[in-house]
Amino acid sequence: SSDLKSSYLRIVNDLPIMKKYQPWLGARMTVHPDTVDRIYDNLLHLAGLGINQFLIGPATGLKWSDRGLDIYRDQMIRVIGWLKSELDQGRHFRVNTLEENVAMLGGKENFWGCRAGRHSITVTARGTIFPCSKMLGVDNLEGVYPLGTLDEGITEIYNRLSLCGMVPVDRQTCLDCRWGDTCMGGCFATNYQATGSLFGPDPFECRLKSRTMEIARAAEEILGSKFFQDLSEKRNIIFSAKK
Repeated sequence: SSDLKSSYLRIVNDLPIMKKYQPWLGARMTVHPDTVDRIYDNLLHLAGLGINQFLIGPATGLKWSDRGLDIYRDQMIRVIGWLKSELDQGRHFRVNTLEENVAMLGGKENFWGCRAGRHSITVTARGTIFPCSKMLGVDNLEGVYPLGTLDEGITEIYNRLSLCGMVPVDRQTCLDCRWGDTCMGGCFATNYQATGSLFGPDPFECRLKSRTMEIARAAEEILGSKFFQDLSEKRNIIFSAKK
């Protein structure tokens, strides 16, 4: 109705129409330190509105206490219990965060860092190619690690090789970390903003990692590793069901 001034209320009001044409709906839940203790309750609320798929993660660039990260872990473990109960009753939900965490726990990825410049690029209005939009936005909006231009193609070969893990980098912090074999090293842009290096991990991400791995272990224990294996094999079928 015309009196719905809040963007949230407008979206919620239109959800029945969206569900009619797109039965499978997803939501990203970016968690703030002040609301971290409401992850479980907020997820139940969104599920009640018809949301099927969730991507849940702490907001970066904020001050997180160890206590806050512990609450995040505990809330996510409650989410795992809810997900198992729903799936056991034949309902259909996905929590992408759990799938990603368990994949890391299994060490299935064999590269360090995110996929920027390897599987994705960003092109500016002037035709300059950057690994991703976040890397374009750092260093006072000048961007870091440009790859080339639309006119000349990929010309910054060293930058590209670095992003693809083909240039030796001293990552002593990661070598000494207990999660060194499973952690992907985080977002390049976030690392750069925090440490001045794409390959120097953000200390916050390191603190978050131990909780993330505990969440993954709980997910494997409660849902079972076979659940994630089957989900990976059926991923294309699930995605096709969205259409």
